[in-house]
Amino acid sequence: MREAETLVDLVRGRAIGAAGPLHHARILVRAADLVTRPRQHADPERTVFAARDRHMADAVDDALRDPAARVVVWAHNAHIAKGRHDGGPAPLGRHLHARYGDAYYALALLFGRGGFRARILRPGPWRRSRPRPPAANRIGPPPPGSLEALLAAAHPGDHLVDLRAAAEAGPAVRRRLAEPRPARSIGAQVPRRMRSLAPVTVVPAEDYDGLAYVATSTCSRPLPPPA
Repeated sequence: MREAETLVDLVRGRAIGAAGPLHHARILVRAADLVTRPRQHADPERTVFAARDRHMADAVDDALRDPAARVVVWAHNAHIAKGRHDGGPAPLGRHLHARYGDAYYALALLFGRGGFRARILRPGPWRRSRPRPPAANRIGPPPPGSLEALLAAAHPGDHLVDLRAAAEAGPAVRRRLAEPRPARSIGAQVPRRMRSLAPVTVVPAEDYDGLAYVATSTCSRPLPPPA
């Protein structure tokens, strides 16, 4: 970490027109920060997961140095959320909302049933072996009471809910959107038995600005290997 910070000072002090090299040197500081942090700590903000999302927000800042720039960030719902999921560290979206206010629009993507591609997590101790490639997985309808089930009941097809506009809706709609609800949290890997997929608790009106619902999802298709 000290060596990476020394490199930043060296580039800043000796290079003329060093915007590019300085940018790369700062990325090395972020990488060094990540590999020197623990996965668990009494203070969640001192873990590698907290640092990762802060650095993700810094990367967005880098892309927005041009005042005319506009950025679309594609990330997991847990990253783009403006709130903390299940007491964890502040995610990317919370940092961006604090820095940019309403200029940041958090749009969560959810689906009812269908397929998705992810690595299957096998039970037992992990081995230092070559990771399995992402596989096609299928999942049934969402459980009653979940956020996905609420969206499916409101409209069975694909649709978009603008939560900012919903603030002007009737009291029943506002009350439902302000209630904590379980939602699927599917990432890069999933347990072999899909019924053990643990949901996260979200408050739609607080965590997101919009909800995009896809009734039936299909798996992503890997690009063919290069010739």
